[in-house]
Amino acid sequence: MFVTVTDLGDGHSGGVVALELATGAVTWRTTTAIQLRGGVAVVGSTVVVPQIDGIVLGLDAATGAVKWRHELGTKITPQAAATFAERGGPRAGLV
Repeated sequence: MFVTVTDLGDGHSGGVVALELATGAVTWRTTTAIQLRGGVAVVGSTVVVPQIDGIVLGLDAATGAVKWRHELGTKITPQAAATFAERGGPRAGLV
């Protein structure tokens, strides 16, 4: 299970935590310098999360490593990440 979190100690950051569903144990944690907005979308082996600055991150579902970053563009809100993730991310040719 993947969840977004805000305030990992300094009040100015966020991140994603992967939890083992059966035990609740933390599998991995990836921090972000900027807070995240909303939940995650999982597309294959990629966890997709939007930052509040409009950058969408694609994280490796097994490790939490950043696979890619994509700027949605000016005047596009981070809520658009759900559609972005559903369509396949930057490799699908979306801007």
